[in-house]
Amino acid sequence: MGTGSGATTGVNPAPSPTGANPTPTPTGVNPSPSPTPPSNTAAAIQGCPMFPGTAGGSSGGWFHTNVAAAPMDSNSNAYIKAYADVSNAGFYIWSPAAAYVNIVSASTPLLPISSSRSQVRYSPWSMPWGLQTGGAMAQIESSTGNDGHYQVLTTAENGTIPSCTLWEAGYAVNSGSSFTVYSSGRWNTRVPFSPTLQGGSTADASGIPLTALTIRPEELASGVINHALGWSAIGCEKQMPFNPAISVLPSATMSAGCMRYSGPSGDTPMPYGSHIRLKASFNDAGFTPAAQIIVTALKQYGAYLFDTGCCNVLDASNDQYGSISNYINATVNQNLNTIVIKDFDVISPQNSNAPN
Repeated sequence: MGTGSGATTGVNPAPSPTGANPTPTPTGVNPSPSPTPPSNTAAAIQGCPMFPGTAGGSSGGWFHTNVAAAPMDSNSNAYIKAYADVSNAGFYIWSPAAAYVNIVSASTPLLPISSSRSQVRYSPWSMPWGLQTGGAMAQIESSTGNDGHYQVLTTAENGTIPSCTLWEAGYAVNSGSSFTVYSSGRWNTRVPFSPTLQGGSTADASGIPLTALTIRPEELASGVINHALGWSAIGCEKQMPFNPAISVLPSATMSAGCMRYSGPSGDTPMPYGSHIRLKASFNDAGFTPAAQIIVTALKQYGAYLFDTGCCNVLDASNDQYGSISNYINATVNQNLNTIVIKDFDVISPQNSNAPN
């Protein structure tokens, strides 16, 4: 396993949680052994920067800016109170059913999106489908109890598609010759992230790219996560602890939500795109190494509210370097579940981006 420069000792993979079934190998595919993970870098996947700021490598943009010392939003206390008035549930990672970050090359075929239930400005288009650079077949997250996410990054120019193009889709289905999706997005990750480019939801409700936020196996192996995390908040099922009808950058503009804020009428609920940061005083003594790595990232880079679901979930993905379940087990989730919304502050958008 690779170790990043200045990183803490890597995590010894933990056993998969009891009852977790690993993602089956696609029929007829003989995957190659997992390639050696690269050294952990601050803002790149396989040489592709993840939406840098306009100042280049010295600027973190929306996702790689260290916000440990950033001022709180003027409404931070009110936002946190409103959320806690509805739910003070802990956080966790849904590792057995994690999505997959697919990394492909110029030789990977492009298949068209034949239909989309939620058209966006730049759809329809084609997405890669085939072997990844590590030799295994591309994978779509199971849509059984999940959102059928398909995340794919090309590391080399493919016809008219430039290198470091990222596609993400929700409820994606591959027929063998085309895709159907609920919604989708496409970005050049070499340039600063433009929240208004897609004009709405992509693979998630906020339109924020999941790949830029997700926790990946090689990061936990190296001991360092150098980017903001993704937070899927409680909502759209039985209760709504924030206001889904409004948004702040880097979320796309939201005009409606699945349900209204369900707390007291005098509360000030936080909007989509809110950037939370774990308080520096939070004590993670006794946590597992993997949980401590995540706690450090939450203190230094925070997490963006990008979607809703049953629970307070931090997004994590599998990739060609391994399964996230090798690092996230029941003990790690027990640690994370002691973290509640009252342990966070909210950062204002102008303090989240350096500069863009």
